[in-house]
Amino acid sequence: MLWSLTTPLVSRRIDRGTATTEERLAAARECQQAGYPVRFKLKPIIPVANWRHEATDMLEKLFAAVHPENMVMEMLTWSRDTVAQTKEMLDVSLCDPEVIRLMEKREAEGLVIDEMRPFPDEFRAEVYSYYIDEIRRISPDCRVSLCRETKAMWDIFGTKLGMTANRFVCSCGPFCVPGMNLKRVGAAPGERDSVE
Repeated sequence: MLWSLTTPLVSRRIDRGTATTEERLAAARECQQAGYPVRFKLKPIIPVANWRHEATDMLEKLFAAVHPENMVMEMLTWSRDTVAQTKEMLDVSLCDPEVIRLMEKREAEGLVIDEMRPFPDEFRAEVYSYYIDEIRRISPDCRVSLCRETKAMWDIFGTKLGMTANRFVCSCGPFCVPGMNLKRVGAAPGERDSVE
């Protein structure tokens, strides 16, 4: 069983019309108690004001409710060309003002390169690092990986996650069989990709 999961503020104020963080966790708890493996996609990660506190609150609630066999993370992505278009789509008053200033500065300097990833590499790395550290603090053995991320992010986090951009366990890709016990991802040259 797989759920996307956002922080409580995001679930109530941005991801409206969907189940809240708490409702999703209650459903996951019921499924896990019934014997189903549970997984989460921590996405979209939106850098709201006080995003670190929001992330810690969500992760503590998650691990108090269930023990997921796998989690993946992905920052908010979209195909918008400008910060102005972003502001039309998202209530940026809820966002960390420093992040919005960073986006505006990068756009003014002509540094917006990847319109699918409006948040710069440095900031995404900061967010992912925080999430990974919090996940490992609360549940050291929980497997976590990146979803739809760039090679640059995998270069930063691959060793820490024990995976690579070409060979990783996720929630919906080729290495996602329920109950999989990750010992080794990938293969030696000439072997088929595999997970043991």
